[in-house]
Amino acid sequence: MRYGKRPVAKSAFTLIELLVVIAVISLLSAMLFPVLAQAREKARQISCLSNLQQIGVATLLYAQDYDDTLPPWQINSRLYWVGGRDKASGALDKTRGLIFPYIRSGAIQNCPSYVGGHHLGGAGYGYNLLLNRAPLSRVENPTDTLLFADAGVPNFPRRGEVGETIVISPPALWIPSPEMDFRHQGFANMVWADGHARTMKRESFLMPLPSETQRVGYRYIGDRLMALTKY
Repeated sequence: MRYGKRPVAKSAFTLIELLVVIAVISLLSAMLFPVLAQAREKARQISCLSNLQQIGVATLLYAQDYDDTLPPWQINSRLYWVGGRDKASGALDKTRGLIFPYIRSGAIQNCPSYVGGHHLGGAGYGYNLLLNRAPLSRVENPTDTLLFADAGVPNFPRRGEVGETIVISPPALWIPSPEMDFRHQGFANMVWADGHARTMKRESFLMPLPSETQRVGYRYIGDRLMALTKY
């Protein structure tokens, strides 16, 4: 009787081969995850910039209806630009905000990268305090005058957390903590008094002004960009 050759059984992966495959996958993951995270954050930054531009346009529409005067950041403890509430201690309802009739969407008032508190609506955006109720005629250079920006108080009330704020003071008054949050990989989105939006790096905003132009409350590029009158 003739016998054919037995088929050779295919060997399984050895433990070492499996470990090599796992190591390669781990290495690729470690390389790809930061890239994917950066891509996701870039998408959030673009969405945030669009939100701010719509908030800026809504604010200018409000001004047109109120004798070319920008809105107050706050009427009282129950009514703000971003929302309103029945009690001074309650959370804000965005549909009751001063500029909401010109936006008609509370989602636009949320930065997708904001991770701070939500007592005031969790917007993550702040209004330039120096433009509070300001007539547009007093804004000397609208193209370079900040209207809204990414806002938040880093490491407040505890380290690693972000405190909520819906108004921004000039950087010379940021004592003890900043009020603008450069949350987009070191950049903050901003909308300006002419309605256009752009990003700005932390170092550029906080660059000191020439010593001969500095004065009390006017020390950084950001102070100049937030002021109605440019010195």
